[in-house]
Amino acid sequence: MYLGDYLDTFKTSCKELSDFAVANGVDICFENTEAPPYLQRAFEEVVKHSGLWLTFDVGHDAADKARVKDTFFRTPTKIKHFHLHDYTNGKAHGEIGTGSIDIKNYFQFCKENNLSVVVEVKSKPELQRSVEFLMKIV
Repeated sequence: MYLGDYLDTFKTSCKELSDFAVANGVDICFENTEAPPYLQRAFEEVVKHSGLWLTFDVGHDAADKARVKDTFFRTPTKIKHFHLHDYTNGKAHGEIGTGSIDIKNYFQFCKENNLSVVVEVKSKPELQRSVEFLMKIV
């Protein structure tokens, strides 16, 4: 499938999903994982529709060399949800405060924009320590 065909199909799908979301009073969120340029263009289509939103996953973006951050943050009012975790040595979903992600700035962004946040780590002790870290920076 060629890029033009993909984007045309994606636009049609966004319209159908938007109609469904609005008619049923639900929000549909698209989360970043890897974001090659064609997916960045697809995310730009998502923000044009009612009922369609973005979920920004900070660790996935770090793993993808921050390729999608600018695309998402151009329309911060379309970011509905955040997955917050740290990134270390090529691995996402790490305990908050132990890796390379600027957690404080992202958390501040979430507070300023009244976003829902999921702390997405692997174990109960990591979750407890992550919450303790967040409580110290608020």
